[in-house]
Amino acid sequence: MFRCSLNRIAAVVVLSLVVLPGCGDVSVNGFPPDPDYAWYWWWPDSTEFVARGSFSTLEPVDDRVRVRLDASNGSVAVIGQPGSGSVLITAEVIVGSDSLVDAQAGLDDLNVLVTEGNGEITIRTDQPGSPDGRQYVVNYTVEVSADLETVITQTNGDITVEGMGGAVTVDAVNGNVRLGNTLGDLFVDLSNGRIEGTASLPSGGEIRLSGVNTDIDLSVPTSTSAALSALSSTGSVTGDNLALTDPVFTGQSLTGTLGGGAGLIRLETVNGNIGITGLDP
Repeated sequence: MFRCSLNRIAAVVVLSLVVLPGCGDVSVNGFPPDPDYAWYWWWPDSTEFVARGSFSTLEPVDDRVRVRLDASNGSVAVIGQPGSGSVLITAEVIVGSDSLVDAQAGLDDLNVLVTEGNGEITIRTDQPGSPDGRQYVVNYTVEVSADLETVITQTNGDITVEGMGGAVTVDAVNGNVRLGNTLGDLFVDLSNGRIEGTASLPSGGEIRLSGVNTDIDLSVPTSTSAALSALSSTGSVTGDNLALTDPVFTGQSLTGTLGGGAGLIRLETVNGNIGITGLDP
């Protein structure tokens, strides 16, 4: 097992640099008020001062079959790299506060932890349970072998998944989930936000997208073979360019069979609209 952490307090305003062996370079710096810096939408108030740090590490895949990312606040991007034998993890670490000294001190409490075990590489944001007036953000970019399974949990922030061929599971609360050309089983559960993008279903595979206050907009190849079910409790459901067998459409639901019906596509939301579109080759 290994454990890499970003754990650094900046004692001065100018740029500080520290190298953690085996964990990449970690840098920390502080900034005065920046009128052009936009804090994330889930915070009601902007912060006056921010301190930023960066984290980077490259880990071998070896016999790992899964990458798990447990994030809290910030954006997440997982990018599939075909045939890659390593996982490149980079993170932008940000603390906001009402003073520069306190923001810099807060970096000491905000950590990126990387561990391995049980066939997976785990990346986790470690921050205080009580923010004590500070605002903590970690923006992740993870470049990973495309055939690995990926599991992402996130509380606040947008998530992008691009070019992954292994199974992808996303469990998120607030934010938007964007899917780019995923090729494996896909499971997304989002409480508040929007799920959108393009996905291909493996033979006999599953796509399950669900939400509460969530719009869903999914595009799949017209050659897809799956039993399709889409249901919105209060919104509308639309389908476009779909060759459906035995379709049943009510305005708030759509069911039918795409191709031979070998796989499963299930889209569900409570408050939101659903759109599914067939993409021609």
